[in-house]
Amino acid sequence: MIYTTDDLITSVKTRALVPSSQTTFSDENIISLMNEDMYITLVPDIMTMREDFFRSSTEIDLVSGISKYPVPERAIGNVLIDVLYKDSSGNRRSLPRVSAQDLTLQSYTSGYPFGYILEGDYIKIMPVAGTGSGDSLEVWYYQRPNKLVLLQECAVMSAVVNGGASTTATLDTDVTSYITTSCDIISGQSPLTMLCKDVTVSSISSTSVTLPTSSLYAEDDSTLLIGTGDYICAKYTSPVPQIPQEFHPILAQMAAARLCEAMGDLEKLAAVNGKLSEMRKAVMSMIANRVDAAPKKIVNRYSIRNHFGTGLRSRSMRGF
Repeated sequence: MIYTTDDLITSVKTRALVPSSQTTFSDENIISLMNEDMYITLVPDIMTMREDFFRSSTEIDLVSGISKYPVPERAIGNVLIDVLYKDSSGNRRSLPRVSAQDLTLQSYTSGYPFGYILEGDYIKIMPVAGTGSGDSLEVWYYQRPNKLVLLQECAVMSAVVNGGASTTATLDTDVTSYITTSCDIISGQSPLTMLCKDVTVSSISSTSVTLPTSSLYAEDDSTLLIGTGDYICAKYTSPVPQIPQEFHPILAQMAAARLCEAMGDLEKLAAVNGKLSEMRKAVMSMIANRVDAAPKKIVNRYSIRNHFGTGLRSRSMRGF
């Protein structure tokens, strides 16, 4: 079962046996607790499985004479997985991270980038002189799930019409108070994928929204990613937790524990935490191997074997 934030709030209150007459904890307070538990506990738990949950990528166009590019703003912990150099023909080359202490040993001043360093929260490529028109960086990272908000702050698209340059979606809720210039669109079905992000809003009314079609296409540049039943939300927000749906009850249980602790009910807290421990253990086992038939192989991509090839095209020649 997929839990919306409204479902989660009801579940939290039930689990913690919060009196209906209490005024200490508002719905917004409970959502804040759930966001904290999701970011600080559940997301790190899922990432420890090393099964590429939250993995995402973005392309950054290279500009002649510019060497520094910001780490993607949605990257969890501002951490990168990999940085690839992509030329105008679509050929890719993985760029190794080099040490700043080794920069004096590099004599290259032109050609495609041979590596990068992290300078604060910037990716600095070396050298900068060789980037051409159409070249880009393909940056891979773990994407932070959107912040949970009340269901009333988002809308379900009840109809989607592609009008060529613009696509218009009919909305079931008036969200003009929450969505103005940009939005995210999230799948209404598991796995609650981020279908489109940072989409510019052309226009919006109480019943519909118009978006540039070019921002809504899949890789084939002809198929719309969005459809009936998907959620449109303000940028960085979501009415559903963007984690595997089996973790939704765990998120509610965590928030219930926080409420019991805040109310000083230690006996109830012990019972809630005991159940939480059982739930976490059971669900973590479900995602330990994401693809049962294909056990992950550990390969050193910088080994001599990979660098010089094995009878096939060598790694250093792929795409070049």
